[in-house]
Amino acid sequence: MTATPNADPYAQSAEFYEVMAIPHWNMKREVLVSALTAGGPVTEPVLDIGAGTGLSTTTIADTIPDVAIHAVEPSAAMRAALVSRILGRGDLVDRVTVHPVNVERVHLPDPIG
Repeated sequence: MTATPNADPYAQSAEFYEVMAIPHWNMKREVLVSALTAGGPVTEPVLDIGAGTGLSTTTIADTIPDVAIHAVEPSAAMRAALVSRILGRGDLVDRVTVHPVNVERVHLPDPIG
């Protein structure tokens, strides 16, 4: 089967993504938290490119509790899990904006953290 240029690369595998990702996520989480805190306080909105199922989005939210988050996820299959994760956390519903496009098509606020 040949993929079309606009095909969702996660259409067949998104339901299994976290089964594979969770075992590796603790190490990734530590790296992300370190990057988010190394430069001092972040006060501008944060951009999460390729937010996937929201593991990085919730880590950003927990690490920087008072900023807006722009989660970019073009895959409809991955975005379904992302939105579900956001809706499951009432504190994120008003903080996270999900952009269903590639990052090149996102209109972001200025400045961005």
